[in-house]
Amino acid sequence: MSNTDDLTIIGDNEEINEEINEETFADPKNIRTQVEIIQKCIQEPQYAKLKSENFSMFRIKMEEKFSDFYQKYPTLMKLLVKEENIDMLEVILQKIEKIKKSEVSKDDGELDMGQHLYDTYVFPVTGKRAPAREEMERQRKILRNKMNKEKK
Repeated sequence: MSNTDDLTIIGDNEEINEEINEETFADPKNIRTQVEIIQKCIQEPQYAKLKSENFSMFRIKMEEKFSDFYQKYPTLMKLLVKEENIDMLEVILQKIEKIKKSEVSKDDGELDMGQHLYDTYVFPVTGKRAPAREEMERQRKILRNKMNKEKK
């Protein structure tokens, strides 16, 4: 029995950012710990062998073994099982920590994340700079007003 068998994994991430949201704001340290446990488990010989022989069965085993985590963070779990790059998770967790410590507001944190995502993924492809922060805030207010009107 591995040391991961005794651990209960709990967690939460529209992609990772939507699963980790304001209502849940799970403890970033807890998420980091859970991710490390899953990553170590994936490297255990029996799971590494299963992964190379039958990926579908391996995925199912991981989803069962870490079912609480999988239910709360399905996108993150899929990335972990495929051993994809999850660097963006750390950026998100750091922003959550700043919001929880009141170092930054939720709105500013979301705008910072949007800017980071744009700079990382959109700008290298398009070469177009993101709108100024004031313009992003203005557009956000317009979108929120529309959403609020639709709810009524």
